[in-house]
Amino acid sequence: MPTLGGPTFTAQQVAARFQAQTGYTLAVNTSSVIWDTLQPSNPEVLDQIYGVFTIDVLHNAETLPAVLGDQRHPIKPDAQGIYWTYDPQPGGGWTANKVYGNVVLQWTGLNPKHALGSGYYQLDGILAGLGKPAVATSGAVRTCQAAGISLGGTKQGTCLNDSVKLTVVNRGDRLNLDGYALTVTGARVAKRISGQDGAPSTRAKGEFVVVAVKVTNTGASPLNQPVDAELVSTQVYQSDGFAEGSREPFGVFPLRRGATATTHLVFDVPVGAVGVAVRGGAIFVPGDSDGTIQTDTRLGVSRLG
Repeated sequence: MPTLGGPTFTAQQVAARFQAQTGYTLAVNTSSVIWDTLQPSNPEVLDQIYGVFTIDVLHNAETLPAVLGDQRHPIKPDAQGIYWTYDPQPGGGWTANKVYGNVVLQWTGLNPKHALGSGYYQLDGILAGLGKPAVATSGAVRTCQAAGISLGGTKQGTCLNDSVKLTVVNRGDRLNLDGYALTVTGARVAKRISGQDGAPSTRAKGEFVVVAVKVTNTGASPLNQPVDAELVSTQVYQSDGFAEGSREPFGVFPLRRGATATTHLVFDVPVGAVGVAVRGGAIFVPGDSDGTIQTDTRLGVSRLG
């Protein structure tokens, strides 16, 4: 059977290193008298990034066989130092177990036997560096708070807000998404939208925030106007499809592959909230040209101010 060796760590040290490198927290369960268990505080997010995993911190070396489970035959590590165990129960499967001193990573993938994913290798890199200075894991997507990205700030990049991945840019910078790219070129306030090509004009209940955007079709199919947008400020405002439709000249959309056009997103905002929305708000759009804000797990964000 495998044996422990090397330095020992506490569950709190492991949790602190994980947070320092990823920005995420692990919940520590100390109810067991022979080991402590660390699990994601927000598994709905971390399961998507790393896969399903737990980390056990053993109190002494003799408990390692118990962590790996009762086996009829001795377990031997593979070339990567992984001890593979199998759970035949429904929902079970192959689990990769790796030992780091008195710390044991247990990672369960959804792939066939002995198949590892990128999430496993990220976790392996974190735990292999225990006792060394923590450096943010390469390629890991951090929470927006940990990355220092906020709606009212200026820092750009990709981060996670709950279980949604956000790609955030400033006004005037290109937002590259799946199937299309978008650049906010301006924002203005209007009481009325003049109709184009014979369409009737539209009057706002409050005031319209009209956001000019340059859209490029980077996909393989014609692109419809990205009307599924939200303006997020102190509140969330849905785009006004009727006002946008009357404002849009005929024939701009569908946008052919590789073509670029300037269009407008229109939001009806209460009069007292317009200034804050224009100076500190941002538009949210789907991460996929065929997606929606309500269903996509990735969204694009462009600040207006």
